[in-house]
Amino acid sequence: MRMTATGRLHFQREVDAFLAESGLSPSRFSREATGDPGFVRHLRMGIPQIGPVRIARARAYMREWRQ
Repeated sequence: MRMTATGRLHFQREVDAFLAESGLSPSRFSREATGDPGFVRHLRMGIPQIGPVRIARARAYMREWRQ
């Protein structure tokens, strides 16, 4: 299932807030969280290949980092 434009924007804001909070670079976060160094770049560009599995991995990474 693809993410809606509103859902993508909400997730992008979530990631951007995390990057500001953590001080991680977008590529480091992308690589460590999803294994794809271009994940944040693709998210910001609106590339549709960002599926629910990678989003779940990114959210799990952010959750674990905050603990």
